[in-house]
Amino acid sequence: MIVAEINASQVEALKARMQMLRGKLQDRIAVQVEKESINLMRYVVTQKLRGQVLGVKSGRLWRSITYRIDKDGAKTVGIVGTNVFYGRLWELGFSRAQGTGSRGGLGSKQGSRGGQPRTITARMQAYYDSKHPAKTTTYAARPFLRPSLEENRDKILSNIRRAITATIKESA
Repeated sequence: MIVAEINASQVEALKARMQMLRGKLQDRIAVQVEKESINLMRYVVTQKLRGQVLGVKSGRLWRSITYRIDKDGAKTVGIVGTNVFYGRLWELGFSRAQGTGSRGGLGSKQGSRGGQPRTITARMQAYYDSKHPAKTTTYAARPFLRPSLEENRDKILSNIRRAITATIKESA
């Protein structure tokens, strides 16, 4: 038979140590999640948005890639994304109306003259319609955020595990 005696002061000391370890772990995880979010943000910009998935036209999309850290109690979440509306369109794919009546051009009710109606002849309208038939073009998804996370998932998890292990070893 094995007998172990633990007095109340030992229990309180153990509780205090566990509480301290919990705080250190939360802090270390938050720091590591921020580092990984920054690394993922850089990966998206350098590996996905500079030619591999989407070619750079103005640079607005890749300049808009940012990260933020959301902390809710013991939970820490790193979010990498964009605030440019067309980033979501390219990520998920989209359809777009083109041709007559799609954007307020010659064949629409409001032309490019500040909303004033244009006077056009039937011949002019027929010519415009023949050159710009109404159609819908579907653009396939060209994701750059989700694949970046998938490609880096193992590395991110490994780095977070390493930070947790180091914190526990330091506290031992």
